[in-house]
Amino acid sequence: MKAARENTSRAHDKAKIHYDKKSTVRQLQPGEKALVLLPSDGRKLMTGWRGPFCVLRQLQNNNYELQIGRRRATFHINQLRCFYSDVPVEDEMKQIISWSKSNKLSINLAKCKELVFWRPGLKSEFMPSLLPDVIRVTCCKLLGIFVDCNLNFCQQVDQVVKVCSQRYYLL
Repeated sequence: MKAARENTSRAHDKAKIHYDKKSTVRQLQPGEKALVLLPSDGRKLMTGWRGPFCVLRQLQNNNYELQIGRRRATFHINQLRCFYSDVPVEDEMKQIISWSKSNKLSINLAKCKELVFWRPGLKSEFMPSLLPDVIRVTCCKLLGIFVDCNLNFCQQVDQVVKVCSQRYYLL
């Protein structure tokens, strides 16, 4: 019996060390927005992030009280993620240009390309606005690899096959 307790204790310590390697300390402040991991309406096993909801206060044991509609609900931090709102593309581009100027770098907007990555099933009406002087493309070559807006590498494979067939023909 004593050996079983020792083995259980060692296994527990080993599992804790493994868990702690990837765990991080997360905190939310009152007034911040948070997403909540909740089961979907129809299927209990299918979960999704809902929100954002306002954090009202922090409770004991990493629990937080959130305002969800008219009611208040308590969730553990493991069910919560901090919500970051999107920054308009134009503002982001202005920030990049000002950063580059302050670091004595120049951006050639004539050579810049915009590649928008799409999630499956996302409607095109949510398409961000075009940047002035920047061309939007559906596929581009980045560090020698072709990437398209759906994160497919079909064009990369086609290019590699084309180059291989040309080289093979020379032999």
